[in-house]
Amino acid sequence: MALIALLSAALGWLFWRRRRQEKLLGQEDTPSLAFGVHKVIKQTAAGETEAEPIPAPVDPAPKPAAAPDEKQAATTGEPARIDLTLEIISASRSVMMFTVEFRLDIANRSDAALRDLNVAAQLACAQRGAANAAPIAAGQPIAEIDRIGPYQSRRVTAQLRLPLTEVQSIRQGSRPLFIPLLHITLEGAGQPVTSRSYVIGTPSATSQSRVHPLPLDGPPGGLPGLRAHSIKTEVSQGTPT
Repeated sequence: MALIALLSAALGWLFWRRRRQEKLLGQEDTPSLAFGVHKVIKQTAAGETEAEPIPAPVDPAPKPAAAPDEKQAATTGEPARIDLTLEIISASRSVMMFTVEFRLDIANRSDAALRDLNVAAQLACAQRGAANAAPIAAGQPIAEIDRIGPYQSRRVTAQLRLPLTEVQSIRQGSRPLFIPLLHITLEGAGQPVTSRSYVIGTPSATSQSRVHPLPLDGPPGGLPGLRAHSIKTEVSQGTPT
């Protein structure tokens, strides 16, 4: 019995000692709540607390640069410069009519766009002693063009007829001749009225700047190879070659 009591006392002492060591180790590894609060107060007073980082402001995405407004003729006060090129596709003469089919290239030679362009044309006959200028507001509408951009061009194709009753003939000897004129008129938004006149005839064999009048005494039919030149081009009234 004495031996059992001695062993029980020894085991109890060992258990108590182990619990005491574990308690001491736990106090060393884990600071008390009071110690933690005291440390935070001390760091705050000394200005040692680490400030929470503030996120840098994010710049908004840059807006795409606006496309520059297209220059308008009204900005500079100058009308757009227009070049016209007229080419005869075909021509014919019947007993009653003179018919011409042509193509017109309209080129914008300026920095401003041409807008709301109305194109009109008239076929007439040159008369002796008359100015033969392009008539005002007397042409036949042949095209409406919404826009021609800077340094761009558009092509228009049309056909016009001239009654032979409106033809005033000229004579070379006993041969009757006539000189067809083609007037082009352009009107656009912010653009002054532009008129150009062309003379139509057979090419001269001696000069690229001359055309000959057309005969009226030949049989009806096609008139191939006709050309159109500016009204300033001299018109030969000699015998066609």
